[in-house]
Amino acid sequence: TGPTGPYTISNDGGDCSTIGTWSSGTKTCTLNTDLSHTIKIYDSGITLDGNGHTLDTGVTATGVGSGGVLNAGTGNTIKNLTVKGYDAGIVITGNTATIKNNVLDGNYIGFQISSNTIGDGNNLVIENTIKNSLWRAFSLSNTNNNQVYNNNFISNTEKGYHVTGSNNIFNLDAPYGGNYYQNEH
Repeated sequence: TGPTGPYTISNDGGDCSTIGTWSSGTKTCTLNTDLSHTIKIYDSGITLDGNGHTLDTGVTATGVGSGGVLNAGTGNTIKNLTVKGYDAGIVITGNTATIKNNVLDGNYIGFQISSNTIGDGNNLVIENTIKNSLWRAFSLSNTNNNQVYNNNFISNTEKGYHVTGSNNIFNLDAPYGGNYYQNEH
């Protein structure tokens, strides 16, 4: 599936032209193919629009390996992407990321937020479906002020893990609400 990676999306587009279309004005990489290798984002203010495509290793996740999308930048958005078969579907080590409208299916961990600097965070995880995680639906460690709501957690082995962080919110007052959990252990 698609060209061979891993791929790096940067302020000048990086490898985006190999896997999609780069818009320099909005710093948006819109995928135009399914992929099977990791996408890395180190710079800031970048949007990765999966455009309905899939990032799939083609194998069952084992908990030893890499993340599907690795985000170390600040203010990045990852949306409209299906990620399958990785150690973690999406890994956030930066700040103020928005993770929206993704399907994280059959990864060892659905998504992981573990800041490079203890206490960093302020990430938004909203309107995603995290399902069939072989270990945990999510893992939050050393990170503060994240908001995780309006997500569907379906048939994950464990709900999630939260340690060494504060002010992480999993439920907002109406009309926003919390998360939906089905067949969670």
